[in-house]
Amino acid sequence: MVTSGAGLTIGVLFWLMKSAATHKPKIDSKTGNKYLYNGMFYLAFGILCFIISCFLIWVCLTQTPQKNLLETFLFIIVTIFFIIVGVALILEWKKAQVIISNSGIYAKAAWPWYPKSIEWEEVTNVSLSPLMNSYVITGKNVTIRINYYMYGIDYLGDAFKKYLFFETYSEVSNFVETIKNYALQQK
Repeated sequence: MVTSGAGLTIGVLFWLMKSAATHKPKIDSKTGNKYLYNGMFYLAFGILCFIISCFLIWVCLTQTPQKNLLETFLFIIVTIFFIIVGVALILEWKKAQVIISNSGIYAKAAWPWYPKSIEWEEVTNVSLSPLMNSYVITGKNVTIRINYYMYGIDYLGDAFKKYLFFETYSEVSNFVETIKNYALQQK
């Protein structure tokens, strides 16, 4: 049972990486800025969370005996969790965007505290966060995390090569090349 779940998880992660590597970012024809964005996975999973929460509400209202308050309370907590996750995923799908320009990187998300930007000259380090599945781009006073399942992520590697010294992104250079080669094989 555990091995089939691990296999499914690995399969989904490879599918996400393939989707991210093969979809092109939106490119502004006037400025040349590249817009990375989240794929349909966020929307699909957010809708799935809403379907699960509706099912749990139905079970709670029709199937759960009212005598057992602990069980009812747990159903309500789990339902609220799925609603919150669903809303967060749909907002991330709709609002999250990374803009790669000649001057730097601008990242925005659904959360009001998140709009951040770093000029290329200010970037001090680029690393990977396996736990968060993201690049961590560190500047003097700012840190931006860019999910490496965003559509057009291979263009970020091109920007690293074009605008940064190799020492700045050397920790992620093998990963950048892996994504780039994978994108080339899929085309």
